[in-house]
Amino acid sequence: MTLFCGFLGLVAGVIGVIIGANLLAGDLAGFGELAGALMGLVLGYPLGVAVGLVLFKYAFHYGGSVLLGLFGGATAFVALIILTEALNLGVDPNILFLVFFISVPMLTVAGFTLGGKRGGDDRIRTGE
Repeated sequence: MTLFCGFLGLVAGVIGVIIGANLLAGDLAGFGELAGALMGLVLGYPLGVAVGLVLFKYAFHYGGSVLLGLFGGATAFVALIILTEALNLGVDPNILFLVFFISVPMLTVAGFTLGGKRGGDDRIRTGE
């Protein structure tokens, strides 16, 4: 599930890069494409992870709480932004993006599984 959410996050991140680069093309003294691409990636990746979580829940009828999953992803996103300076992650962008790409889907899935199954059908759905 974490890999599925992370993969959809990367797909949405690439789409966000393309949209962001095209929106800011020609601005900021020639660096508009770069700024738009980074902003599209930073905003598109968590959005894609959230979409992946919802798709996984409804495609495979997996028990869990989507709201807690979204809260976990938002918490990871905001905590990373706040703790970047405190943990000195801004010095090396590779570490910053690695923590970003790992923490968002992991905390999203952790929040999702904390909700658990609240009754209902316990049988595995096979599509028959």
